[in-house]
Amino acid sequence: MTEIIAHLAEDELVSSWRYRQMLEHETPALLDFDQDVWASLGQYSAWSPEDAFAMFRLLREANLRMFERLTASQWERDGIHAERGLITVREHCRHMAAHDINHIEQIKRILVPVPEG
Repeated sequence: MTEIIAHLAEDELVSSWRYRQMLEHETPALLDFDQDVWASLGQYSAWSPEDAFAMFRLLREANLRMFERLTASQWERDGIHAERGLITVREHCRHMAAHDINHIEQIKRILVPVPEG
């Protein structure tokens, strides 16, 4: 479970950079990253759940503060994602929300396994 939270935290870090690149530059290339390499380099298994969640929370709060101030045209700024192609700030934000939900459901299954039978 801690590894999932650490993944969410570092994915929020990457997304923070991507949002800001789209807002600063005209249609920048948004490079991908190998989540398995990041997990190995970051030693996710050695993190405490509290530290992983604290990192995620602080990065997410910074993004939420930024989102509150975006204009309509800023939400439509775009970049070229390595895997998904042309994507706007709004679309990337929605993608990350779905990504979060997926991992929250995964954590729920770990914490409360479905009874067999």
